[in-house]
Amino acid sequence: RKAIAGGMVGNDSLTELDVSWNKMRAKGCEAFGKMLAVNTGLISLNISFNGLDSLGSVAFVKAIKTNQQLVNLNLINTRFAGSQCKELAKSLAANTTLKILKLGNNPLKEADLDLLLN
Repeated sequence: RKAIAGGMVGNDSLTELDVSWNKMRAKGCEAFGKMLAVNTGLISLNISFNGLDSLGSVAFVKAIKTNQQLVNLNLINTRFAGSQCKELAKSLAANTTLKILKLGNNPLKEADLDLLLN
């Protein structure tokens, strides 16, 4: 996962990446966060069905703030909730390109949804 993310840093021709079902954790999330912060080609990223921990996924979500290429992000069944939603809400406020965000089958609470929708 780190190797894939590292290889994507300078790759602006790949537009879609599916790394679902890869047991991605903190280090993988951090690597993808670094990649997303500088990658200008990727428009669709699927990291569904990875049990993201809060520390790694917060680093990943912060990159969405600066990435102005990504249009579609799939976070289905990633244990996404709580502090991750707070950081995602901050990133979404600054991001103008993300149009599709999939958060299904996550332990989101009403307060999490309020953060994302307001």
